[in-house]
Amino acid sequence: MHVMRCKLSFLVLISTALAMMGCGGGGGGGSSYSPETVWQTGYCSMTAASSTLTYRTTWGASPQFSSQVIQVLSSTGSVVRSDSINRDTTIFSEINITQIPAGVYEVKVRLFSQANAGGVELATARAIVDLCAGGSGGVNRTVSTKFDETASSVNMFPSSARMIQQQSLRFVAHAKSSSGNAAFVDPEGFDWETLGGIGTVNEEGNFTADSAGTGQVKATLKNTALSAAAGIEVDEFIVEKKKWTILVFLNSANDLYSFSDLNVNQMEKVAGNPDVRFVVQWKQTRDVYPSSSFDGVRRYLVKEDQSPEI
Repeated sequence: MHVMRCKLSFLVLISTALAMMGCGGGGGGGSSYSPETVWQTGYCSMTAASSTLTYRTTWGASPQFSSQVIQVLSSTGSVVRSDSINRDTTIFSEINITQIPAGVYEVKVRLFSQANAGGVELATARAIVDLCAGGSGGVNRTVSTKFDETASSVNMFPSSARMIQQQSLRFVAHAKSSSGNAAFVDPEGFDWETLGGIGTVNEEGNFTADSAGTGQVKATLKNTALSAAAGIEVDEFIVEKKKWTILVFLNSANDLYSFSDLNVNQMEKVAGNPDVRFVVQWKQTRDVYPSSSFDGVRRYLVKEDQSPEI
């Protein structure tokens, strides 16, 4: 599905307002698959089933009655699934988090000094998992940690991005040990900065594109020389004037969510009309309907796409 997210500072419709609503089945436009695209759009364009995350941890020298909270986070930082484990003097623990909707996620593991997430947060580990590419059969991904291992490298996800002025995107910096496990680091994690004067980034890795050009978002693991950077290309935001702007408020945070892909696909098929553009505010909820395309409220400027496939 070829849609472009943008921030809008206007609501234009002078002569006629048209609302597109309806039911049906079908999908939007297809494109070559990449986890980075799924992360940036928040939309798993492949037909993929819910999947399972297996989490394994070796407690090592962590406190005898410590605990861990495992969170599966979307590209916007919202918690899609979560679970927890207590050490209870064990050496090794494993849990399965099931029925995770298709998508690309950050797995965030928080280690606490006492049971049931009590005491103080001692360390945090992060990893990226692709649960979109599993197809109709779903997929099982595994994330492993070991408390005693130190970070030997830092990775950035996505590793690159192309954006438009005013767009925002959350980047995730995650440390790995020499064995390939997700490494526990200080809860405060990383120092963030931008290079090239193209925008700003906060301490959570949320980047906002301010100026057209090329640059980087860089994260450095605190108190180390380990770092990673993502290359970013920012295109100028150009306002296109049309005779008609059709504003569509598509509320599919309900049992009609499966039809909303069709509605957007219908708009894509006629979006090539030089006199008309479609601006869609689209809502879905994975908390209630896990098979929804995404979670939250998004605003899109629809682009022409004649493909009948999602």
